[in-house]
Amino acid sequence: MEPIILEVFSDKDFLAVDGYIKDLSQVASIEETLLQVCDCSFLYFYRDMFPQFVSSLYHKNLVTPMSHIQLVLSAFSDPERILVHINHLERNPLSGMSNCHSAYQNFVLRVLKEEFVEPLCQLIETDLR
Repeated sequence: MEPIILEVFSDKDFLAVDGYIKDLSQVASIEETLLQVCDCSFLYFYRDMFPQFVSSLYHKNLVTPMSHIQLVLSAFSDPERILVHINHLERNPLSGMSNCHSAYQNFVLRVLKEEFVEPLCQLIETDLR
């Protein structure tokens, strides 16, 4: 360090500044930390729970106006982060996705259609009649 800086600032001041810099570093990396803490990629291995979640959301949505479908869909879309990085499987030349990745996407869309959209459409059709 520069000798002039050492004359102006004491060790106590340097420790305080160091503490502030560490705090600012934590605040600056909050998005990265939240992304790691809230990662639901493990749900890929619990796919059999997804239809029950969606069905439960549909039935709960009939009783209360508050829907948590976006949160559940976000949680079940997190496995795509790890599926993108699969390098040992062949990729479709058109989509650039592995068969595992596209199968997971198709599964999520199929379950959403069967457990949420179709019952909702039937309910709307019945209500309109």
